[in-house]
Formats: sequence, C-alpha cells, structure tokens
Amino acid sequence: MDDIGQKGTESKDLCIWIALCSIAVAGALYTSSNIWNRYQTSPTMTVLQSTNFPIENLPFPAITICNLHHVRWDKAILFQEKYLSDADNLTVDAFFRLVSALSVVNFGDFDMIGTYFGNSTEDAERLADLNITFLMMEVISSCDELFVEQCWWRNLDYDCCSLFELQKTEYGFCYSFNSETSQYRRPRRGVPQEKCREGDQHCNQNKCSDDDPGCKKADIRPRRTSTAGMWSGLRTKVQTFPQHTPPLSAGENAAGILVFVTSPYDLPLLGTDVTSGSTAQVSLSAQVTYTTPQVHDLCTERRGCIYENETEALGFPYRHGNCIAQCHRHSTYLYCNCTPYFFPTEDVYNYEKPEKDNPFFDDGQQGMVCKCQADCDRIEYTSEFYVTQGVIVSVTRYMATVGTNHTVPLYRGLSGAEDQVLLDIHFKHPTVVLYRTDVVFGWLDLTVSLGGVAGLFIGFSLLSGVELIYYLTFRLYGLWRAERRSKIAPKLKTKQPSHQNVFRSRKLHDMHKSLQKIQRVHPHQCY
Repeated sequence: MDDIGQKGTESKDLCIWIALCSIAVAGALYTSSNIWNRYQTSPTMTVLQSTNFPIENLPFPAITICNLHHVRWDKAILFQEKYLSDADNLTVDAFFRLVSALSVVNFGDFDMIGTYFGNSTEDAERLADLNITFLMMEVISSCDELFVEQCWWRNLDYDCCSLFELQKTEYGFCYSFNSETSQYRRPRRGVPQEKCREGDQHCNQNKCSDDDPGCKKADIRPRRTSTAGMWSGLRTKVQTFPQHTPPLSAGENAAGILVFVTSPYDLPLLGTDVTSGSTAQVSLSAQVTYTTPQVHDLCTERRGCIYENETEALGFPYRHGNCIAQCHRHSTYLYCNCTPYFFPTEDVYNYEKPEKDNPFFDDGQQGMVCKCQADCDRIEYTSEFYVTQGVIVSVTRYMATVGTNHTVPLYRGLSGAEDQVLLDIHFKHPTVVLYRTDVVFGWLDLTVSLGGVAGLFIGFSLLSGVELIYYLTFRLYGLWRAERRSKIAPKLKTKQPSHQNVFRSRKLHDMHKSLQKIQRVHPHQCY
C-alpha cells in the first residue's frame, strides 16, 4: 500500500489494487450479511439431552371427560317443569329443540342450530331471556351421577368427586382430573370464584368425604406418579346414560365419552371418542423441553416462543393451547357480539387461517386468525388408545404377592355393561425424552464471526479499529489545530515586529542624530 501511494506509480498497478480491494470488501460484506441473517433467524437450537428422564419429575397430564351428549333428557324435562311451567306450547317446543341442539353442538358447529329450528329464528326468539349457561349447568350429569364407583389413583381408592372438578371446554361442561384450569382452580390464580347457588349440585363437588384417604394427605398440585403400566395411574368408570339421550339428537352421536389428555396448565381442545360399552387402555408418553437462561435473555421475536410469566391467556398463565382458546372466544365475540352458546350461521369457526402467502392455502377464505407462539418450556403428551368391547361391572379384588416386596391386584367376576366406559390411563414407560433449547449463535459468536471475516478479507482487527477511531478523531483534530497555527504565524510577524528589532532601530536613529550634530560643529571633517 505504501508503494501504491507514492508518486510515479503506474496506473495499471493502481487499478489492480483498487479491484482487489473492491473484491475483498464485497466478499466481507456478503459473508457478514449471511452471518447477520443467521444471528437474526436461527439464534437457538433444540437438542436431545436425555432419553431417560424419570416421569416422577413431570406432572401427570390433565384428564378431561365429557359425555358425547351434553344434555340429559330427563333433567331437561325437570328444568322445563320447574322454570317454564307457565310457557305456551310453542315456547316449550322451542325449548326442547334448543336442548336437543345443545346436546350435540360443539365449537365450530353453531350452524347446526338452524337445522333444529328450520333455519328460522322466530321460534328461537321466544327463548331470548333464557340463561344458557344456567340451563347447561342444570341439565348435565353431576359428578356423582357420572362416575359409577370409586376411582383408582396411585394404588389407592378415592372418591371420584374429590379428584375430578368441573371444567369448561369447547364441548360444553365436562369434568377434569389434575387440571389447573378447572373452575375450582381459578381462585388460586387470582380469579374470583362465583358463589354457590342454593342447591347447586356442582359447586362443592370437589369436597372429599372424611373416610377418603386423599383428605388426610396434603394435595400437592399438579399430581404426579412415579410408576408406569396398568393400574399405576388413573382408573375410573364412567356412566354414559344412553337412555337419556334427547330424542331429536339421538342419531347425531353414538353414546360414549370424549377423553382429553393435555398438560395440566392447558385448556382442553382436542379429544378422542370412546363409545359406550368399551374398555380403553390409554398409554401415555411425553416429550419435555426446557430452555436455558441464555434463551430467556433473547427478545420474543428472536427466540420464537413465550414464557408463561410474560403474559396471560383467558386469565391463566400463557400457554399455546390457552392462546388458541382465547382466539376462538375472541372470534366468537367479534362475529356474534357474545361469548359461547350463541348461534351464528357463518362457518368461520371451522377454519383457522395460516400465515399469509402460503401457497397451499387460499388467503381469501374466511376464517379465524390465531397468532399464538409456542411455549418456551413445555411438556407435550401423546396418548395411545387401545379400545376393546366389554366393561368390568362387578369386581372382586384381592392382593397377590409377587416376589418378595411387590403386590398386584387380581380380579374375579367379570361381566359387560353397555352404558359404561372403563378407562385405565397410565404412562407407558417409566422414563420420557428430555430436550434442551439453548442459544446456538449469540452476540459473542456474532462478534467473533464478523471479526474473523473482517480479518480474512480486508486485514481488519480490533486494534485497527481503535487506530482508525484515533485518526478520525484526536489525530484529525490535532492536524487541524497545527494547520491553523501555521496560517496565523506569518501574519503576526508582519504586523508586530519583535522587541530586538525595535531596540536596534532606535539605536541607529540616535547614532544618526549624533553624527548630524558633529557635522554642524566641524563641517570640513570627514567621519
């Protein structure tokens, strides 16, 4: 570079030097741009940490059970006799049509209401003052009616109503086990609980009896289990009441139940049907993903996920499933100006629109837009249903010793029941898979990469950068001051002579006067 800057350098060499420098700078900028894009788009990576993570370190999933027919016809008749006894025949007919529709309609099926009213709203308007929530609370099965006998949980018999709690879902009112989003867990999260109405059959359902072993132990939530296999988790028998199915909706759904397996902190969204008269063995697996503290320091856009303490959804800590449920409720309010149990005629609720410009989907199709990010720390449960026909009705159980320290239950007297479902829900293996999400390309990696590229292409280093800053600031300022001083100095020399020159001028002037005086006295002498 020193040779290039000297005078007399050939233009050919100068052009080659400029071309090489341009190529080096272009290469550095291109590579740096790729590194920056990687820093922005792929800052984290999820890797497998362990395949032997014990199940005792994670909560047992929330199990939610719904009857496929949400309404018991015998209770609907009692409701009409109690609250609509003075109504005219047209109003009573509209009421039973409404109850029949509510028995089978779930979120996304609101348009089915029209089929029960002949696509006319005139009869439905007769029930404008009816509180649908109150109606559904009165016509569903109570906890004591739904569960036939005691529930089995971790080698002990429990009163089922001390384990299961009333749960709101998009399929109506159901009952959940180990859920932190149930109606009776909300007060612990700062949401006020409604007072019990007189005679409310659901309000105190989760109060256990004095002889219940669960009452005598601290109930740490969410519950866990440490063993796998049949009889190691939850076992319960559910009554389906096929004889009480509303006549108008009897052909819509077969008698049975809907079973949800979700995280204890998620609202139930997707379930599996189990028909009446069946036994279902539900084997559970799970994938646990956790993030390192370095991931938490990233902004939400870069890490692509949200922590549960950063925001809320439906009054609960943020979860992806809760966000989807909140989006559904918001869409209902947006299009209907009300929340669940209103009956629009549009089918917007059957379709969730993906991101725009997706070639596999039509952007013009009407649907819900739910922008919900994933959970940073999450447990994803998977369930395998093995359903067989026949239900154990009468059971004689005794404990048989296996080996030296283990006992297992044995059974006698098995028979079938067409109006019940037997569930055995348990972990398939004593361990699950554990994943770790960590920062793979942080700011330190970015600095090192950019510095390496700069050094490789243009010989730039941190020391060179400091020197450049010095030359562009302090050195440039010093040169400017020196240049200014050099311009001011000649002007001072011409305008203001030095003291030495003034002294010499005065001395010569005095000597000249003395010579003039001598010449006047002695004019003919030479000096």
